Amino acid sequence: MNSEAKPPRLESPWAAKVDRERPLPEYPRPSLVRDEWLSLNGPWDYAIRPEGAGPGSFDGPILVPFPVESPLSGAERPLGPAEVLWYRRSFRVPGSWRGRRVLVHFGAADWEARVSLNGQRLGSHRGGYVPFSFDLTERLSWGEEELVVELRDPTDAGTQCRGKQSLRPRGILYTAASGLWGTVWLEPVPEARIAGVSAAVPRGAAARDGRLEVSVALCAIGAAGGRLRARLDEGGRAVAEAAVELGPEAGSASLELSLREPRLWSPASPFLYGLSLELESGPGPADRVASYAAFRTVGLGEGPRGEARILLNGEALFHNAVLDQGYWPEGVYTAPTDEALASDIERAKELGFNAIRKHAKVESERWYWHCDRLGVLVWQDVPAGGRNMSLLYSVVLGFAGARLRDDRGLGRFGRSDPASREDFAREAEEIYEYLKGFPCVVAWVPFNEGWGQFESARFAREFAARDPSRLVDAASGWYDAGGGHFASRHDYRRRPRAPRGGRGARAAVLSEYGGLTLRVAGHSTEDRRQFGYAGAADAEDLAAQYEALAARLAALAREGLAAAVYTQISDVEIERNGLLTYDRRLVKADAGRIRAANLALIEAGSRPTARGHA
Repeated sequence: MNSEAKPPRLESPWAAKVDRERPLPEYPRPSLVRDEWLSLNGPWDYAIRPEGAGPGSFDGPILVPFPVESPLSGAERPLGPAEVLWYRRSFRVPGSWRGRRVLVHFGAADWEARVSLNGQRLGSHRGGYVPFSFDLTERLSWGEEELVVELRDPTDAGTQCRGKQSLRPRGILYTAASGLWGTVWLEPVPEARIAGVSAAVPRGAAARDGRLEVSVALCAIGAAGGRLRARLDEGGRAVAEAAVELGPEAGSASLELSLREPRLWSPASPFLYGLSLELESGPGPADRVASYAAFRTVGLGEGPRGEARILLNGEALFHNAVLDQGYWPEGVYTAPTDEALASDIERAKELGFNAIRKHAKVESERWYWHCDRLGVLVWQDVPAGGRNMSLLYSVVLGFAGARLRDDRGLGRFGRSDPASREDFAREAEEIYEYLKGFPCVVAWVPFNEGWGQFESARFAREFAARDPSRLVDAASGWYDAGGGHFASRHDYRRRPRAPRGGRGARAAVLSEYGGLTLRVAGHSTEDRRQFGYAGAADAEDLAAQYEALAARLAALAREGLAAAVYTQISDVEIERNGLLTYDRRLVKADAGRIRAANLALIEAGSRPTARGHA
């Protein structure tokens, strides 16, 4: 037997279910559904070349949409900062699509993509976390089409938003996820069309008022204007309708739908209404799309001790969240199947959590749709960027409770470069625009533990002004500049403490805690190295320590703690502090005990408020 043999490849139970001809075949955009579409997921050609060199011949096949570093891609190669990753794919557009515009959509491409069709440039996009599209129509041959993507990703050699991706994975930094990691697909659309939709309870209204403001982005409305209709459905039956006349070249529209006694959305009852839209404009066919909506509000109220409590639909609800980093052993950033994508959300609910903090990553639309339909509150991070910070500022001073201003001395935060700050502001706005329509998203987290932090109070004001339907954790962990709705603390001790300042306009939240570490041999990418915060001897010890932490937090919740985020739902690479193993094959502790402890914590922290809003 060869003692130097590599350990078996780590895989989740869904890896074997990947269809290598049609991976991730589900409709990729639940917020805006049309009947016709064509997936381009599957085998493409790829090449990695030095900057400045063309691809020439290609190196072999790659499976899209899995990052080039991932085992499922078939390439499993790193992409260096001075290298270019080339993709090529041929396809045919259905002849029945003639007479309409044909769009190509990219679910996500990390980081800078330049796209060409039949040798002609379509455009480019920078940013690794949001979808983008190009119109192919004028460059189609209506025969064999060739799509080429030229892609660069400096990972942590650059300053762009990248979350925890690293060229040198270690500790809490993980494998990079370069290239096309979201579904690529084609869609035929009318000339005048609906480009986006979001729905929310109007500012200042209560969810029970039964009013829903629908905001619609429009494209190519002609000089004659048009008409937009909206309908809200319950079980296939129309319960509210509205229409609005559009002026010439309108770029957006707003309608209000109202009904008596609406069914409210919550983790206990995640009811979603069907939302259908029809646009008539010009001589072409009407554009019809399907979406969905929910009646829910989020805000702060005053508890019986004068503490600030988080409200959902006007009632206090303790947010008992689990940290989720969205990594997979076989797909890195991309879950192997849609069933796998939903599985961590389902496990979180089964374990008694009512919220997830999506940490240092943004997911595909289907992940947020799963949260919407399953009833999970989401705290959404903006993935960190900037230059790598020193351990002094990123760890030592933060854990020590030091106070640093984030509006000067920005080199300490890796933000001395003005261009990197501009890129962050642009990407943060794009992430907001992408996710603003999902009811599950209830809080924004612009910065975490000082990584790339700057002017956090300003960003908190901008997020809150742009989006009154959600709360803001301006600086999760430390270096609090006083902005946002939360006094936010990370505390991985066995007896964590609540942050000070949970009064008035700011609630006290323990935005990271726990990190109980248990190594389970054979269920990690390697068994040699290990990172975690607090060790557990075995499954019994892990359950007992978790119960003790939950009891401690329940006591803090009765005194005013409004939310807590446990680290974390699953192991990630060598980080072993998940409740699940990295391959998702084992729950490390008794699930019934974890669930009972979590439900008791939620009950302790969900006291009625004395007065509040939202």
